[in-house]
Amino acid sequence: MREEIGPRNMLWGSDFPHPEGTWPYTRTCQQHAFQGVPAEQASLLLGSNALDLYDFDRTALQPLAERIGPRAQDLMSAPAEMPVHYVGMGLR
Repeated sequence: MREEIGPRNMLWGSDFPHPEGTWPYTRTCQQHAFQGVPAEQASLLLGSNALDLYDFDRTALQPLAERIGPRAQDLMSAPAEMPVHYVGMGLR
């Protein structure tokens, strides 16, 4: 539904610590969700939209984002393996 809603109108979230959240498989869930999404759109969903929505200081937060991630380019391919015991919503 990304195209219908518009990538500038969405944010990605993990819903931690609820059981329907993605922890401890957040990176796997992100890769599953973002595989094939253009990097520019993924960057919007992963943080740029939040910067604009909450009027955060992009310059001040950029070093933290680079250190902590996730970076769109790290999520462009499918996860190497899927967790066997994961029951959350992140892989559906």
